[in-house]
Amino acid sequence: MHVDGVDRRIAALYAVAAALAAACAAMVGDPRLFGPWQWWWPMAAGVACAAASVPTPLRRRARLAAVVRAVCWLAAGGWVAVGYREGIWSGGYWQAWAYGALGLGVLASVFATPTDWGEPMFRLAPAPPARSEWADRIAQVAKIAGVRSVTVRAWDAGAGYRVAGEFAGDGTTWRDLQRFEAALAAHLRLPKGCGVEVGPGEHRGGFTIDVATQDAMAASREYPG
Repeated sequence: MHVDGVDRRIAALYAVAAALAAACAAMVGDPRLFGPWQWWWPMAAGVACAAASVPTPLRRRARLAAVVRAVCWLAAGGWVAVGYREGIWSGGYWQAWAYGALGLGVLASVFATPTDWGEPMFRLAPAPPARSEWADRIAQVAKIAGVRSVTVRAWDAGAGYRVAGEFAGDGTTWRDLQRFEAALAAHLRLPKGCGVEVGPGEHRGGFTIDVATQDAMAASREYPG
């Protein structure tokens, strides 16, 4: 998953704040200090905070970051609930806090909780142009008129789409259109690393145009993959 420096710093601060909040809540809620509190109160608060913390990463299509946020809050709420129920003055209880905070901090840094003001972690591919637009585009860029039976279908991988159609029957072939691949890419304003590839259609008078809207070589890949 691609992350940036701002996301990593926010992730570290997020884990530290959650750990400190859990520690303060446990000390305040100890029966020896301010009277008995119900153990399910912090657990309910942890569930509510977990639910409120996931919309931002889900909106940015960072599902693992959403899971990390929810786990942090659920772990904090559960740890405080155990303290309310069993007491907080044992050494093992605070050792669990220290190791849990360390583990959650590492987990949050790895998956970098996204911020509200950062760039999207995954750029959405632009929607394929309408079918009627392609006949006009080919006529404008390649000076080939009469294109018909145009269909547009997105790739299964979501990184582009395929345009298929037929020429007017005047002897034009897909090789005549192939010479304008770079011009079509420029006309579409494709991002750097993306292009257009023209190929044959289902018959001699047809054509296909594969349009890449995402640079596959720039994407992160785990090995082996």
